[in-house]
Amino acid sequence: PFLGHQRGGSQTPVYAAVFSPDGRSVASGGLDNRVLIWSPDALEPFDYAAAIAGQTVPPQPALALVGHKAAVRSIHFSQDGERLLSGSQDNTRAQRNLLRRAMAAN
Repeated sequence: PFLGHQRGGSQTPVYAAVFSPDGRSVASGGLDNRVLIWSPDALEPFDYAAAIAGQTVPPQPALALVGHKAAVRSIHFSQDGERLLSGSQDNTRAQRNLLRRAMAAN
């Protein structure tokens, strides 16, 4: 499984996930107030045996986008895949230019 969304060391729910238009990336949002952008091709199989043995399982690679003050409930890529719009339970939306990683919040 993808272990990206966490708060205080514990896993948190993912409320929204969407593939980019080219299908090479996924953006997910959840209770940890972040949007994570990750590549399914870059994920490694989860080591359940190590987790059961109490060993630390390394995090999967993802780009974290922060700025919301509450859970992220919706995500949408633009048709060209250059912009990402996210909506949060704090009644804000954020538009990010993924090429510049800039954020404009409303």
